[in-house]
Amino acid sequence: HGDRRTCLFSASTTSVTQAYSSIAVTMSALVALFENKHIVDDRDPFVLYDSEELSVEVLLPDVAGYYIQIVVLLLGQIFLSLVLCTITYYGIVKADSTTSGSLLGFGLLLPFALVSPFPL
Repeated sequence: HGDRRTCLFSASTTSVTQAYSSIAVTMSALVALFENKHIVDDRDPFVLYDSEELSVEVLLPDVAGYYIQIVVLLLGQIFLSLVLCTITYYGIVKADSTTSGSLLGFGLLLPFALVSPFPL
């Protein structure tokens, strides 16, 4: 029995290590993606019209950075909403007002919904 416990422990340790390493890779990718805060406007103006009396220039959006950040945030919100809706449906709506449904709703989902707009 000792060898089996050691084998199970090492397998679970390996899976936890792999999970932490994948989380670290994901976090480093997100940090690299959101590294540019778009606080300083360093775009070059695109000249539409230029004469001696008048110059018309337009600042085009930084498509490579800003819109990719918006898409990543939107996909993250969609995933979080799907998870919370699934928990709500199966834990509260389908449970038909049981004690566990009330605890799940008022103890987990409602506090999370109140805190989620703010950084934790």
